[in-house]
Amino acid sequence: MDFAQRLEKIIANLYSFSQIDILHQWSCGGDESNSQLLPLNEKGIIAFDRGGTHPARNRHIHIQQTWRIPESVNGLSTKGATLRLSLLWWASLAEIYINGNKIHTGDLFDQKCRLLLAENVDLDRTFTFDLKLTAPKHDRGALQKSEILLNIPINSAIQVN
Repeated sequence: MDFAQRLEKIIANLYSFSQIDILHQWSCGGDESNSQLLPLNEKGIIAFDRGGTHPARNRHIHIQQTWRIPESVNGLSTKGATLRLSLLWWASLAEIYINGNKIHTGDLFDQKCRLLLAENVDLDRTFTFDLKLTAPKHDRGALQKSEILLNIPINSAIQVN
């Protein structure tokens, strides 16, 4: 393994302390009793059919997930952390809702966001995320990235003896 490969491995390990990939946890289908997880395609993204020139041919998906703050991530306590939802999409319209409130809208030219979920979090907290995405007329739509970003306080991350 050369230096660049070792460095990439170290960087990936460090990222694992501050990022939780939640792309594979999105579901479609309404209430939790009949919803099903959306599969990732060969590129590791959630893709859906392209739109059309006629309004009736517009392709939309409405996906959701409920996310609960874990007690720890890779052995580090999350109590007191700052949390953000980071998203990247390919859609002519994106609407992001957190706990039922519309928080952000975007499109092909505004295709990513980092939304503050909470500062100094309590462990017993749950968030409901809803995304409404409309595919571009010329291409398939996609949710390409979906992560929780953690900023863990130094006193939680390092214990001095």
